[in-house]
Amino acid sequence: MIQKALEHYPVDWINDVLGMEDPEFMHLLSKTKCKIVINHSLGIPPSKERILPFVSHPIELISEWAEKKIALFHSYGISKDRLIIDPGIGFGKSVLQSISILKEINYLKNLGCEILVGHSRKSFLSYLTNRRAEERDIETIAVSSILSQAGVDYLRVHDVGAHQQFLSAATLFCGKG
Repeated sequence: MIQKALEHYPVDWINDVLGMEDPEFMHLLSKTKCKIVINHSLGIPPSKERILPFVSHPIELISEWAEKKIALFHSYGISKDRLIIDPGIGFGKSVLQSISILKEINYLKNLGCEILVGHSRKSFLSYLTNRRAEERDIETIAVSSILSQAGVDYLRVHDVGAHQQFLSAATLFCGKG
């Protein structure tokens, strides 16, 4: 099914949250030119019982995982410039681990790939507010601003319009969102 879609429709990105482990799929991806989002996760669906080990810098664990993934893609002839690293906020991370990863997100820039962060309305924001997920847009925008300043290439958000307004204003006054 994926092969037929790739043959008949223009595809800019592939985002496989399951980790892209299937050799047949990897071979198929090697024949395309689309970008590939690599999402760090300890399981789908996420489980509060299955999280990263508690270490002082969880971003280092994600970086090590990403280096292995980059090498795997390289073995199929897929270059770094097609890869987008998503640290998987909320997927196998505690609240404090998610916050730590976001604070140190620029560490992933050392990998030489683009970075995507999906942080919008996530449960780690409950550390800041007791609002329901759909009411966490202000907190999400605040985090988006910091991630934008840190050089994150893509932000996966729910309220695109509010983000566009905020980041446009921030760019106007600060030069960077």
